[in-house]
Amino acid sequence: MADRNSSALGTPNDPATATQPPSPHSKLPVVAASIGNFVEWYDYAVYGTLAVVLATLYFPERSATAALLLTFTGYAVASVLRPAGALLFGALGDRVGRRSALSAVVLLMSVSTAAIGALPTYADIGASAPVLLFACRALQGLSAGGEYGGSAAFLAEYAPPGRRALYTSWQTFTVLLSFLVGALLGALLTRGLGQDALLAWAWRVPFLLALPFGLVGLFLRLKLQDTPVFAELRSRQEISRTPLREAVREHRGALARVWGLAFFGTAATFVFLTYATTYAVVNLKSSLDVALTGLSVGLAFGLVLCPFVGIAADRWGRRPVMIGSTVAILVLTYPVFLLMGRGSTLAVGAGFVLFTVLLTLYTGAAPAVLTEAFPTRVRYSGLSMGYSVAGSLTGLATPFALEWLTGHTGTAIGPTLWVLLAGVVGLVAVVGLPETRGTELT
Repeated sequence: MADRNSSALGTPNDPATATQPPSPHSKLPVVAASIGNFVEWYDYAVYGTLAVVLATLYFPERSATAALLLTFTGYAVASVLRPAGALLFGALGDRVGRRSALSAVVLLMSVSTAAIGALPTYADIGASAPVLLFACRALQGLSAGGEYGGSAAFLAEYAPPGRRALYTSWQTFTVLLSFLVGALLGALLTRGLGQDALLAWAWRVPFLLALPFGLVGLFLRLKLQDTPVFAELRSRQEISRTPLREAVREHRGALARVWGLAFFGTAATFVFLTYATTYAVVNLKSSLDVALTGLSVGLAFGLVLCPFVGIAADRWGRRPVMIGSTVAILVLTYPVFLLMGRGSTLAVGAGFVLFTVLLTLYTGAAPAVLTEAFPTRVRYSGLSMGYSVAGSLTGLATPFALEWLTGHTGTAIGPTLWVLLAGVVGLVAVVGLPETRGTELT
């Protein structure tokens, strides 16, 4: 169905022709779907990149370790609200349309992220400052719950035959791009302005930039009609009235697989792209500038690799790519942490490159697998809820598990143990995957 009705990429703007195949020359659906995902993960990237700075500004009366843990509580706060966002926006996307839900999501995310850049600090208003910080994180979590599932469904439902993994790999591309932009901004501000200016005002700039990013995304999404496959479903009057209930009742196996895959993917993303920066600065005594530069180089490698992972999944299948990447992460995480432990600029940079490559091999193919797990009637709700519950649990547990494990082991074995635990869950889900290369969306 999806492959038949969306044999090329396009943007039907006339409702009367919304179910016609899109123009083969337009890339607007890819850009519009991807930019919201960029804004979502840009927030996570900036928050993680500047965690050490935020800890100083919002929890100055605590020890360095306690302040960092409290700052990472912001991830937990956002994670608690993600399932609620999945419930709200998933139902909107499956009942009213992908376009409406995704437009609301990107607006909420960009406004709440920019609000952090305008917040007073502890020095300004005392204990109320971290409360306001966590309130903004709660709104970000609500919007994040509706973004990934919707934008992944949008990309999959517009993809032409034989290229669904390539199209959905833009999900991963924009995640990596958001971390790269966040890391580059942090590195540029630190190197160009110095620590004093960064603490005084410059830390606000990356957060405030989320607003123009989000407004561009909103404009692009409002220019689109819904995907051809969803428009056809609506024309046949087959829209589900209770999509999440239907997904839970009829697609429990798919929900379980999505949860397992997303649990491992979000845990590895946090460890490799967010925690590794803090680990390099706090545990390895690298400068923030060195850590951010190494992360930026690694992310650039990931961006180049990402579309090739999608192409490989389309050509050779989802299962081989997913199984191979999962095993590679399980085997190589500890050696990469040991390499970073040498402490030199070259070793830290090489560690970030290897982490990003390992992560891209897994997450580049994952969006195709996740979207293909559900039929169109419940795709937005099922994918959003499975992914958000996994992200919620990961966001709640990962920061504290990493700090506790690293504190008790004092070595790179700490974060490695958490990746291995999540990896076992992911491996079980990957091994149980049906091969969906070449299938049509239903």
